[in-house]
Amino acid sequence: MPKSKANTGKEPIGLNRDVLPEDDVSALSYEQAFERLESIVDRMSSAAVPLDELMLLYEQGMALGAHCEKLLDSYDARLERVSRQALVKELDALDEQYDESAEEDGF
Repeated sequence: MPKSKANTGKEPIGLNRDVLPEDDVSALSYEQAFERLESIVDRMSSAAVPLDELMLLYEQGMALGAHCEKLLDSYDARLERVSRQALVKELDALDEQYDESAEEDGF
């Protein structure tokens, strides 16, 4: 028989249980993680949040924030790599043009 999802009094009402620190947030896209992080910030900003729930929300937010930062660092590294590759291609093309021009000029 499935467990009842009724609040036992130990779990804060309204807590976002789908993203806890022990859950694997690494499967979330940046957009999904950021949206959940915004939701947590909104919830934490409300006046009537019990301290226990605030702590759980804080833990969730930290896990999501770390995940977002890791994704952004990864995207930054990819952009840097692609930019470097484009620059190398451009320099190679300029080098070829210079070599062809030097050959034509007899150098």
